[in-house]
Amino acid sequence: MLNSDRAIKVNIEIMRAFVQLRKLIDTNKELTKKSGSLMEYDAHLRIAFKAVRELMRENERPNRK
Repeated sequence: MLNSDRAIKVNIEIMRAFVQLRKLIDTNKELTKKSGSLMEYDAHLRIAFKAVRELMRENERPNRK
């Protein structure tokens, strides 16, 4: 029974599933690394946006002369 055509096909599908699982795990490792660097950029972008907002507020204030 283990050498039947059906058993061989099932075994091949199981192996393909494990290959796909390994690819997903590798992808998640890469995403974890990338998300760490994205967090650094996020902090810099927050500072930049805060500065832009403050400049916009300054421009909205009426000039008193």
